[in-house]
Amino acid sequence: MDESRTQAAALAEAAAHSAQTPYDDAERSRRMRKVIWAAGAGHFVEWFDFGLYGTLATVISLNFFQQGNTQAALLSAFAVFGAGFVMRPLGGLFWGSLGDRIGRKTVLATVILVTSGATVVMGLLPTFDLIGLWAPILLVIVRLVQGFAAGGESSGATTLLAEYAPSNRRGFVTSFIDVFGFAAFVVGAGLVLLFTSTLGTDALNEWGWRALFFLALPLGLAGLYLRNKLEDTPEFQAIQAKGPSRSHRCARRCGPRGKRCSSASASS
Repeated sequence: MDESRTQAAALAEAAAHSAQTPYDDAERSRRMRKVIWAAGAGHFVEWFDFGLYGTLATVISLNFFQQGNTQAALLSAFAVFGAGFVMRPLGGLFWGSLGDRIGRKTVLATVILVTSGATVVMGLLPTFDLIGLWAPILLVIVRLVQGFAAGGESSGATTLLAEYAPSNRRGFVTSFIDVFGFAAFVVGAGLVLLFTSTLGTDALNEWGWRALFFLALPLGLAGLYLRNKLEDTPEFQAIQAKGPSRSHRCARRCGPRGKRCSSASASS
């Protein structure tokens, strides 16, 4: 009961702090814009890669799968594309729970490194002509890692905005996540069109597609810089200021005998 009252008080304090509208405080409005850009940057990187891969599916099929059956190679490329989505729910569960314990800022900084790093690695992978079946195997592994991280990006960025936003503007503020995601698809497809028209189809199929994936590096570093400039959300800071909960103190003190400790605490 004491723990529940403590957490409720911390959340009430955070909610009261968030109830001030951005129009009452110019500094809060400026900070809200900063948070939106920091959250959106990582979401942009995430969907930039997914948009690139989908647009370049034909090129991916030519480089990572055995030729002879063009349709089968293209379907295989799309199957690998779908593999990333399979891991997203698992990533959301893992990173979301981790963010509850250590804060959104740390989790989102880690996630953007993994997401952008996986995109860059994809541009470095050897093709089927060089290593045979290992090419699609490595591609699947990279997509799984990327999808796992992307699951934490979507849930974490949305939660970050919701916890930062005033209570009367949360729907509006969190909607910017979709804005950045759509913009990433448009930019990714536009860059593929630009590269195709300037380099030509042959150059794009041979090496130009790698340069597109390498663009995730500066984008990821920019997003990481923005996120490192953030503070954790007011709600998380309020809970941390109250100190560890009784269950956490018990777990640290009793270790594997936490169940006995919990029983003893309940009886005391």
